[in-house]
Amino acid sequence: MDTTGSTVIGAFTQLEDARRAVSQLHGAGFAANEVKLIPNEQDESLSSDQRTNVATSGSEHKGGIMNFFSHLFGFDDDQQATAQRSSQMNIDQDTQRYFSDQYQGKRHLVVVYSNAQRNQAISIIQSCGGLVEDRASLLYDQERMKGSTQRTSNQNLDSSQREVLRLSEEELIANKEVVQTGEVTLRKEVVTETKTIQVPVSREEIVIERHPVDGRDIAAADSTIGSESREIRIPVSEERVIVDKVVVPREEVRVSKQKVERTEEVTEDLRHEELEVNREGTVNLRGDEVTRDEDLTEEERLARRRRNKDADRSGGSRPYV
Repeated sequence: MDTTGSTVIGAFTQLEDARRAVSQLHGAGFAANEVKLIPNEQDESLSSDQRTNVATSGSEHKGGIMNFFSHLFGFDDDQQATAQRSSQMNIDQDTQRYFSDQYQGKRHLVVVYSNAQRNQAISIIQSCGGLVEDRASLLYDQERMKGSTQRTSNQNLDSSQREVLRLSEEELIANKEVVQTGEVTLRKEVVTETKTIQVPVSREEIVIERHPVDGRDIAAADSTIGSESREIRIPVSEERVIVDKVVVPREEVRVSKQKVERTEEVTEDLRHEELEVNREGTVNLRGDEVTRDEDLTEEERLARRRRNKDADRSGGSRPYV
């Protein structure tokens, strides 16, 4: 099951970075009710006027962690202590501890309520220097999923007030991470092979030709046999093959990477809450809240969920709650 929440929470060490993220989120199309800035008056870089404005904005309490929690979870500041308020509001201890650490760490929070544009919100927050942790989103969404009825169970409602039961459902959010699946190593190695080539060569040979002498040429003949000792030396040469080797480029190998996209199917079981209406005695009900999901067609159930999501994003009331 997915371990990330649908809400995006970014933690900033500088208030100006947080405000810049809020501005960019609005510029990217996020509605005003989808983005909330939770400033921390402990930031020492703030001027005294800025710290006073942060501590008293939207609350009569003079700052502190109670004011921080009030802005974050949206409950009143009329309690005596953070632990008492958190207990009455049924906030989990892990959630209290985590966001108390954020407060003590002098971090400003930006909360984005938009499941459909979650990745875009994360990208904008990180580009402005914010830290996004899945644990923050998960803890925050767990508190939201408890239902507003649990958080108002200790308050006295007069006849003009309306109890709200919010139905939630799980949505599948796919995140991607880059993992190394292997590597390719390229190197050169020397391979010796025998190669034979044909080279034409030439050599000199002695050619001896004999021709008869005319007997009438007596004057040219030696007067005495053996009176002259004469040798004729003729040098003979030939071509021999001298082998030399030179290195020449043979080919170039170029290596690059390219992305190949494919589609993977991920299947996960999702849960959702459905309204069950039990009537005791004579009770008159009005509206489509009396119609259970199992009594509707699939098309009607999908249409009902779309209307509820649209109402949540616009900040209005659901057709049935």
